[in-house]
Amino acid sequence: MRRSVGVLLLLCGIASAHPGSHHDLAQATDALGRDPGAADVWLLRAALYRGHGEYRRSLADLDQAARRGADAASLDLQRGLTLAAMDRHLEAVGSLTRSIEARPAWATYVARGRSFARLGRDDATVPDLDAALAMRPQVDVYLERGAALRRLGRLEEAAAGYRDALSRLGPATVIVDPSIDLELALDRIPAALALIDAQLQRGPDTHWLLRRAEALAVAGDDAGRAATLEQALAVADAAVAKRGTAINLVARARVHLARGGTALARADLRTALERAPSYRAAQELSMLTGATP
Repeated sequence: MRRSVGVLLLLCGIASAHPGSHHDLAQATDALGRDPGAADVWLLRAALYRGHGEYRRSLADLDQAARRGADAASLDLQRGLTLAAMDRHLEAVGSLTRSIEARPAWATYVARGRSFARLGRDDATVPDLDAALAMRPQVDVYLERGAALRRLGRLEEAAAGYRDALSRLGPATVIVDPSIDLELALDRIPAALALIDAQLQRGPDTHWLLRRAEALAVAGDDAGRAATLEQALAVADAAVAKRGTAINLVARARVHLARGGTALARADLRTALERAPSYRAAQELSMLTGATP
């Protein structure tokens, strides 16, 4: 019995979770050997090929699925996703638009919004991501929408979008940080401090103390900034004393830099790189400060 489109989409989701595995691809190929007329399996294998980066094979399987009467909306979605993966975004938009016209779906709006962004069409990206968020809130979609609005200079809308994200999804750091950035850019210091202080209510944290010091600097409160950095250093020192991990050392290095202690920051970064040579945050900050292991 041939699988339904619903099962197909479920399997595509499972396949994308482990693109390094060829097990599902082999199974789909075996199934097509037994029943080459199964349009949904051609669609499935096209998705699996895309997950493996074999885009031409993916498109070839989609052509086979089309010849066998595959569901048009699913076919256009899969073709659009493959074309987008190939950086053929103008063609991807055409396929995704047909899919949306036939059956609007969260994944299709997100994919078309991302292709519009790659084409420099942020004015079209925002409505698509709005449509997706109305169906299902997701952190990365909020972030991409906010980035598009910032590129368009629509900062108030971007800030409102982040507030909506925080109300619907909770205070995820990846949303709180850009929200603080926007409030500071809009010269709304109290709003930025409120966001930071809400995080600090959970307990002293070097990152949020540094952000508080930044906001106080923008406000021109030099004494408040200095006191906050002293608190941040005490927190960072305690963390390093408890566990001298590369993460804690890098956090302290950031505090040293904020206080003008470049030499102390370099020493912490050298130690961090000795303990975790592949730690990217340590590598990046070391390049900025000239620290070497």
